[in-house]
Amino acid sequence: MAGKKKQQQGKNKSKSSSSSNRALLQEDQHGDNDNNEPVSKMMKVKQQARRKPSSLQKFLAQHGLKIFIAIVAFIASAHYSNLAMMKTLSSLTPKQKNLHHLLTSFVCDATDDQGKKIGYCHEALEPHLDHRTHTIRDGHQVRKGEIIMILPRHLLINDLDAVQDPWTKKNLLGAKHGTHDSYIFPEMHRLFYRTFNYVDAGAYLAAYCVRRHKLAFGNWTRGVSAGEPIYIDSVDDHMLPFFEVLPTFSDLKESHPTLWSDDFLHEQFGSWKCNVMGNILAFRTMIFGEYEAFCMKSVEFCANVKPEEFIAMRINVLSRSFGMGPAANAIVEEEAVSKPEFDKLKRMNVHFDKGMRAMAPVLDMWDHHPRANSQWVYNGKDRAFVITATGSGFSPGSEVMVSYGKFTETHLFTKFGFINGDGSGWTEASVSAFHQLIDFKLEPQFAYLPMDKKKKLNTYMWDGWQRKGQNPRDLLHYLKYDDIGESYCIDVKNPSHEAQSYLKGIKFRIMQTWTRDRNRWTVNASPRNLKAKPPRSSYDPPSDPLPPRLLHGSLKFKMTSLLDTCMLIALSPADFKGKATELMANVVSKERQNYLKISKDMKKEHGQTKGALTHRSLVCLRRLSQSAMSLYPRTIFNERNHIKTLVKDGKFRSREWTAAHVRLSELETLEGVYNNTLEQLDVIEKEKDRKVKELQLDSVDHVLMKTEPCPDRLAFDDFITEFERRIIK
Repeated sequence: MAGKKKQQQGKNKSKSSSSSNRALLQEDQHGDNDNNEPVSKMMKVKQQARRKPSSLQKFLAQHGLKIFIAIVAFIASAHYSNLAMMKTLSSLTPKQKNLHHLLTSFVCDATDDQGKKIGYCHEALEPHLDHRTHTIRDGHQVRKGEIIMILPRHLLINDLDAVQDPWTKKNLLGAKHGTHDSYIFPEMHRLFYRTFNYVDAGAYLAAYCVRRHKLAFGNWTRGVSAGEPIYIDSVDDHMLPFFEVLPTFSDLKESHPTLWSDDFLHEQFGSWKCNVMGNILAFRTMIFGEYEAFCMKSVEFCANVKPEEFIAMRINVLSRSFGMGPAANAIVEEEAVSKPEFDKLKRMNVHFDKGMRAMAPVLDMWDHHPRANSQWVYNGKDRAFVITATGSGFSPGSEVMVSYGKFTETHLFTKFGFINGDGSGWTEASVSAFHQLIDFKLEPQFAYLPMDKKKKLNTYMWDGWQRKGQNPRDLLHYLKYDDIGESYCIDVKNPSHEAQSYLKGIKFRIMQTWTRDRNRWTVNASPRNLKAKPPRSSYDPPSDPLPPRLLHGSLKFKMTSLLDTCMLIALSPADFKGKATELMANVVSKERQNYLKISKDMKKEHGQTKGALTHRSLVCLRRLSQSAMSLYPRTIFNERNHIKTLVKDGKFRSREWTAAHVRLSELETLEGVYNNTLEQLDVIEKEKDRKVKELQLDSVDHVLMKTEPCPDRLAFDDFITEFERRIIK
């Protein structure tokens, strides 16, 4: 009982104590206790500070709801965006899905065999499936010096891979053009018959890629057993997505001129003698001849690879491969080729010391412009193509473009199958108005004649002409004028014309050799639009559908080689102090005609720097450029109007539009040559009378040129009969 009372007293005491504490606290809070006044003020300040909201609290109070709504909207947008992407991807064809994979992750997320990331893409790159390329995302830009993409060696297929492949080594290496009678392309057989030239390394790369693609699907047979083909098991290939998006034969038939029909080519470019037609035929002959050579070398290859499959891949190698530089830069130690094997490959026309090529996924999808704001280079140390922004970089919405190299518009068209159409590229043209060129500067890739430099230059010349279905006598069209005087024509049956007839025969023989040298007949001119910049998209028609119409003298080119050709054509026995015939005969006897430079060597030796020969050669060049322009189906004026009409009709980038721009580029180059000769002739004409003595002319008749050619009987029939009797035999 006493214990309970004590507990109750303790409780009462604690209650009274707590009550007194609350009373004291209330006095402090209300300021009733004077002694605690400073303490109470301090407590007030603290409590007010606690009650005052921070700036973050104020911001959240004002904008919290908006932020919450924005976050919800973003999450919903991302969700629906992913749903839309999934829906879009589900609607794509298998080829489009491969293309999407290629543009988004094939290179960007590439890893090596150990799982280490080795590929890279700039975050601003956005895939554009319709145009098979990348654009720059909205709100992004790529500045000068920034890396756009890193394409590792792991994703490249180069020509070293091809020639080192055991199957290729055993079955294809060493294939040659024209070793057997053709049965696949009989209509073209004469073009590569019996040259025995080794095929180009690009042909091995194409064959290797075709075989890898087929092996990935198990579509390669190694023979027949009991009448049934024996298929090789399929092989996993990480490059399959790349193979699957490459243009097919049917795609290339529309875009690449080597596969256009002869009827369409003649409709667009006229005669085969037209410069661009000769280039197209050369590439076509090379590709068809390579397939023929492989079939002659390997029955297994021919049984597995259809002509269309090889041709399509060969065009892809031709137009989509990128240079890695010489072997010293492109090959690492583990890929090194032994010196004996390296020398053997060189003998087989595989020149890795001069450069290697590689199929380069994604990089090959970016369009070309000669002034693209980017540059690519193969970095041998890092074993990758590194593409970097240059110039002003790339702005939002613009397509990524690169430069494939410095090509004329004709070469760009015949090799790659397109043209920019803004006058940004160099141009070329040929004055070979009466014959088809034999040389197209494709060596060592291809040549119509044997490339064995040890053989005499004239040995195969006549055979080369016949191979192209031409008559060597066509060259006599160039000598038909006998430009010594207005009324003068060489008659081989006239004894008094014996010296002139003999010189004409020598000139004819030299010209046969010169048909091998493309530089003797063609000229390259500077771009017509030096201010042209890459468009935002190569698929959008430009605001101005035509390159600028240049004033006379705006094009820059060297005509030295063309003038040299015309000096030979216009040469007379009186030139070089009456020693012209002797000098030319000496050149032919020593077979130095391929190295002959009349405008340089002979002038230097004999002191004739100006005179009647210079005048006659300029008139000859004027005549040839005019004759060459007549080969095209339209004049420059009509061509420019035709291009405007094509753009207006929605045919921008069509094959008709592309062909029209190529024609225009060659026509305007020829016009530039024509105007240049007129300018030089005007100077000579104005000073002719004053300089007759200085030029050492007996009469002005040496300078006057014929306006009409000599009769065919004198120019062709009688001459060639006599020439064959005296010189050929």
